Amino acid sequence: MLMSAQPCNCPKCGQPLPNDKKAFHPACWAKIKEGIGTIPPFYRNLRPLTCVNFTDGKPFVVLLGGSGTGKSVTAAELLERTARKTGKVPVWINCAELMLEIRATFDQRSKETEAEIVKRHYKLPLLCLDDLAAEKVSDFSVSTLYIIINHRGEYNLPTIITSNLTLPQISEQLGERIADRLARYGNVITLSKNNVIP
Repeated sequence: MLMSAQPCNCPKCGQPLPNDKKAFHPACWAKIKEGIGTIPPFYRNLRPLTCVNFTDGKPFVVLLGGSGTGKSVTAAELLERTARKTGKVPVWINCAELMLEIRATFDQRSKETEAEIVKRHYKLPLLCLDDLAAEKVSDFSVSTLYIIINHRGEYNLPTIITSNLTLPQISEQLGERIADRLARYGNVITLSKNNVIP
C-alpha cells in the first residue's frame, strides 16, 4: 500500500510549501535572504577558523580575541547557518555604527528617538553585534547598549557578539553590568590565531 505524501508547511509562517524541496515559504525566504545580505560580503566569502554553536540553553555566543583570529568570520557563518536552520531573519550591525545611530538621536533634527533605536534592536529575532567596545563611548550610549543587551538576554533572543577585548577589559570600558550580562547569558569563546580556547 502506497503512503500519500504528507503536506509540508513553512516552519516560519505555517503556509503550505510549493514543494517538499523548499525549506521555507518563498515570502519568508525572501526576508531571511535579505537579512543574510546585511552580513558584510568579505566575511561571508571566507571560511571560519572554527565552527561554534548556541549551547547550554544560553541565548548569546560571545566571541573574543585579537585582530585576525577569525571572530567576525565565525560570527558570520553562525549567523547565516542559524538563519537558514531556524527561519529567524538575521541582522548584522557593527557596534560603532550602532553608537553613531544612538549619538545621532541627540540632534533635535533627528527623525528617530533613542527609544525607537532601542526597541528596534532589542526585538530583532536574530542579531550579531560586531566589534563591541572598539571605541570609547559616552555613559549615555553605554546605558542604551546595556538596555539592548540585557533585554535580549532576559527574553532569550539569539545574539552573537564579537570583541577584541577580554571580559575584564569590556568591564573596564563599558561597565560591569554589560560584562556581567555577556558572561551570564553567553557561551564565551576566546579565539586565537593558533587554537580555540573554550
